[in-house]
Amino acid sequence: MSFQVQSFSLILEVPESEFIITGLDMEFKVSKSIRAEADFADVIVWNLDEDSYKQLIHKDRQIRLYAKSGNEDAKLLFAGYSNKNFITRRRISVCRTNNEAAPPDIVTSLKLVESRTTYDNSYINENYQERVSAEQIIKDCISAMGLGNFIINTDIPEKYYPSFKAKGRPHCVLQEICNSLGLEFVIQNGIVIIGAPDENHTENDIPELNSSNALDPQYQSNNEVLIITSLNTEILPNNLVRCNFENLSGVLRVFDVVSEGNNFDTASTTYITAGIEK
Repeated sequence: MSFQVQSFSLILEVPESEFIITGLDMEFKVSKSIRAEADFADVIVWNLDEDSYKQLIHKDRQIRLYAKSGNEDAKLLFAGYSNKNFITRRRISVCRTNNEAAPPDIVTSLKLVESRTTYDNSYINENYQERVSAEQIIKDCISAMGLGNFIINTDIPEKYYPSFKAKGRPHCVLQEICNSLGLEFVIQNGIVIIGAPDENHTENDIPELNSSNALDPQYQSNNEVLIITSLNTEILPNNLVRCNFENLSGVLRVFDVVSEGNNFDTASTTYITAGIEK
């Protein structure tokens, strides 16, 4: 089920070259999770001109997808890296009019991956032969990722290892350390976040989902629920949400957020999977 919302435009931006694509029909599916290797977005652009297409496939680089409604500021839907090997074009024939073939529509599909170079290309090889703190390992992993930006929203428990071998993908080592400390860890929009983004928020800061802005929750396995609402760019994995439904009330931790829609029939939907906060 989708929700009808105010008409909005979709914008693709390549910050590195100050290149922007707007005014075209676009479709999107953005998948974010605390459980996935990397968040990703699938984007379809209709009738992209040749010069713009060449800009997209020039090289692998960051591309940002925004949604803009009326006079409001554009809201970031996703920031990720393209892979020119996964950008495709195809032509679709349209219906004939007065026995004449209309020009074919051109469909450009691209896949964006959150911090793709961090997941695919970064590497750590640190052999701590003396006593080392978990906090030091965490900081070394973040440094090895090469992102440059990180947020620590919680106190890191004091834990020491007599020795430790950190070898492999730094996000995997970081996940191992965070799991051992009971810490949440995500990478969102090129920023490493340890601890829930809203960990220190007041009760009033936590967004509320209820029968006026969402469908009734659907219970899943493992004490999780699926909540369907209109396009929402504010709720992210690892956030807290307050549920106020007839069959569900309380604060939940968000695990997965999938948003999909387009800008030509103003249909958009966000699917939120959450679990009871422990």
